[in-house]
Amino acid sequence: MPISTGQAVSTPEPEGNFAWQFKLTPSVYQTTHQPNATDLNLRANTQAHAMWIGQYDQAGQFHQIRLG
Repeated sequence: MPISTGQAVSTPEPEGNFAWQFKLTPSVYQTTHQPNATDLNLRANTQAHAMWIGQYDQAGQFHQIRLG
C-alpha cells in the first residue's frame, strides 16, 4: 500500500498589511479656441503614505511634470 505526503505552501502576508494600491487617471481636455490637452496621473497609497506623478501637456502651449 503506497503512502503519500503533502505540504501546503502559502506566501505569508506582511505584518500590518502594507500593500500598495495604485490609481491611474488619464484625462483629455478639449476647449474652444485652444489646443487639446492631456493629463496623466499615477497615484500610489499605503496606510498613511501617498505619492504621485503626473504629466500635463497642451500641444505647442504648455508642458508640466508633477511629483509629490
